[in-house]
Amino acid sequence: MKTRTGKALAIFVAAAMIFSGTAVWAGDEWHGRKGEGDGKAHFEEMTRELGLTAGQKAELAKQREAFAPKVKEIREKMKTAHEALKTELDKASPDKAKLAAIVEDLKNLSGEQIQMRIEKVLQMKKILTPEQFAKMRSVMEKKGRVHRGKWVKKDFDGPEI
Repeated sequence: MKTRTGKALAIFVAAAMIFSGTAVWAGDEWHGRKGEGDGKAHFEEMTRELGLTAGQKAELAKQREAFAPKVKEIREKMKTAHEALKTELDKASPDKAKLAAIVEDLKNLSGEQIQMRIEKVLQMKKILTPEQFAKMRSVMEKKGRVHRGKWVKKDFDGPEI
């Protein structure tokens, strides 16, 4: 009996951690400045601060347009999975197999999200000079937009990826 209770508790704790940890990425304020919509104002401000050429600006804009639908799709899938997780956990008798499947889906989506970030940074490094890239990181850190290599709120002190 103790083993079943322990396993159920472990699954619940793991699911709750995943739900709470990845839920922070679902809110708009975590993906750019609040009230900016699609982040165009932030993009314009950053291009001025970095002194980008017209060609660099065009390449970065093209990159943003290419990644935007992919990022949106992953966020929507994560939101749906989080809702399914919450619904299943709220049941009187949650189905462990369903919970495990949802957790696995969230792990895969999180992996896709990380891979997308890596691809985006690598492409940015091809477009920006090393000095511009370093300045961009510096500006983001000063504005509290980066913490341990991730874009986060100023007051968040979460785990490193």
